[in-house]
Amino acid sequence: RARPARAARFVAGSLCGGLAKAVAHALLVASAECFSPTRVALKTVRVGAALVAGGAGLRFISTEKDGVFEAAFSKPFRNRLLRFASRAFDLVSPVPPDVARARLNACAPAFRVITSGAACCSTGYLKNALRFFFVSRAGYVVAPIKTRQISYATRVAPVVASYVARREWINVTTKPGTNERSEKWEKTHVWGAERIEAIVRVYGGFFTKIGQLMGTAQQMMPEAYVRAFLKTMDANPPAPFAFVRGEINRSLEASSVGAEDEMRVSPYRDVFEATFLEFDETPAATASVAQVHFARLRSDKTRVAVKVIVADKNVMLGDLACASATARVMSRLGLDSGVDFPTVFAAYSDVVEEEFDLAREAEKMREFATLFESRGLGDKIAVPEPRDSLCGETVLVSTRARGTKLLKTLNRARESGRRPKCPPAAAAVHAFNRSDPRCGGWDGVFHTMHLAWGAMLLRHGHFHCDPHPGNFILRADGKLAILDWGQTHSFAPPFRRHLCRLVVHMAGEHHEAIAAEVREHSQVKLERPTTEALSALCFAYFDTRATPLAECNLLDLSNSPFLKNKIVRNTREGFNVIRCVFLFRGMMAACGVEGSAVEVWESDARRALAEANEPVPSLLASRTRRAATRAWLTAQRALNVGAGARLNTLEAFVRSGNGHDVSTNATISADDTRGSWRMGLSAASAPGTPRRMRSALW
Repeated sequence: RARPARAARFVAGSLCGGLAKAVAHALLVASAECFSPTRVALKTVRVGAALVAGGAGLRFISTEKDGVFEAAFSKPFRNRLLRFASRAFDLVSPVPPDVARARLNACAPAFRVITSGAACCSTGYLKNALRFFFVSRAGYVVAPIKTRQISYATRVAPVVASYVARREWINVTTKPGTNERSEKWEKTHVWGAERIEAIVRVYGGFFTKIGQLMGTAQQMMPEAYVRAFLKTMDANPPAPFAFVRGEINRSLEASSVGAEDEMRVSPYRDVFEATFLEFDETPAATASVAQVHFARLRSDKTRVAVKVIVADKNVMLGDLACASATARVMSRLGLDSGVDFPTVFAAYSDVVEEEFDLAREAEKMREFATLFESRGLGDKIAVPEPRDSLCGETVLVSTRARGTKLLKTLNRARESGRRPKCPPAAAAVHAFNRSDPRCGGWDGVFHTMHLAWGAMLLRHGHFHCDPHPGNFILRADGKLAILDWGQTHSFAPPFRRHLCRLVVHMAGEHHEAIAAEVREHSQVKLERPTTEALSALCFAYFDTRATPLAECNLLDLSNSPFLKNKIVRNTREGFNVIRCVFLFRGMMAACGVEGSAVEVWESDARRALAEANEPVPSLLASRTRRAATRAWLTAQRALNVGAGARLNTLEAFVRSGNGHDVSTNATISADDTRGSWRMGLSAASAPGTPRRMRSALW
């Protein structure tokens, strides 16, 4: 009776031990890849370990008389080899031969210990490498999602640990406000961006979504991370065409009534061939959830875009759990700059599941196309029209939007170091004030975006919450085509009214009313919820205008204002609005556009509050208050007192382009703006150029 239990314990112990050793080996390999100076050095170490282990193995299996070495090399040959080596050493060594032999004989015991230790370590490394190979392959068969999560953890853990160590080292070895500290942080971010980019490319999935958000937040991320994430934004590895064709076939067969009877007399092999006259096997775009192919229908020769789900929903949710766990660890280690990232990922989980239902996406495309027509935006905005008879849960067929993708425009501009040029047709279509030349070009395009999102957010209560540049196309006729309607979010009526009130107060720059609204109706909690802090946070979260807090570096682990007044709890309901604002602000900065979204949204907010029978602040009173506060700020700046003195100090620092103190009234270090006033694509984001900060708060 005891033997089966003992055998079971032995097997369980062996499996657990093997798994633990495999995980430890994965951590070792990830750490070596993370900290090795070059890949060549890492490969050299691996080859050396293999050679030493192989030599130890040959030594182990050989005998004194007729071992492997003795069989390979005769004794006379070995003696000649030793004499040749001794003579060569005598020729090049400045030490006399007798002294050298004496020293070598004295060091022989230590040399034997070192070589035996190296042989043991190398042999153990190869054993664990073999164990890791078999355990990982078995894990991906038995429990693929858990194995993927463990693999991700072993890759990201060394990067997180390194940031903790480097933060302490930089704080100890450098002084605040010095160029040396800034340079060390920049080198750290370059190092970290390379590792994180590799992780995103290897695992894809939800981590690509993170790259889409961070790649456009160029004011709030170090430049190295922005460049790394932009490379991964629209470059997921494509799924095999055989899988795509099979998925389309299954979807078309399920959506076609009587398709089997028709195929019996049809000259085509399957429904796929009967539906499409042409089909480009190379995907036009690959994303974390789906990929898009261009095709031509056989029935009416229309060019269409075919979107196919290629990701596993469970894998995506597992990646989201991994990112949430990483955020919790970073929060405990103080690497989140005082921002509540766990709530951010929890909010993202509210919208990710809808991306896997393309039939629902087709319904939303018709819904929002109707909305834009009703709001008078049909002549400026286009939504691809879905083909209902060809759409299913995993396949979406819609009219093809032809034009220039905004992502490619921004990438080309970044590579050339110039501001992107707005197409003339788009500039003509989106100009919103013919008498003002600043209201054309990119200003007009982003004004149209703000109008569209204002209608969705404040009037409709249902909005597109993934406006990254890969989802915008400027068509040849100038219209702005909005793609990828899978990720949308709906507001509860109370939160929509809260957002409308907040927009009205922000447009009027009524800071006391803004703070009161946040205290009473928002989920956001700060350590010190002062009026200034709450109002500043709202302008950073819900408006696209350039403010110092909106452009603080999230990876500034020494001087971030969020570290001085931490966000105890973030807003889960409002996260998707914040995400849209961040994406808009990043694209606007790249195109050299300055503007306020809340000023565009104000009219929609007032109408929505009036329709809900809520009190609406007087427009005249709001404009009067804003003019008075701006005049008061102008006077303070002229006298260099109060808030005006602080704003003068800030703008003088920006113009100086260095980290030295420019006023005795305040101390501003280079770390306070690291990653904020970096090299951009426009004069508005170039170093040494002051921002137009019209809010009285600053």
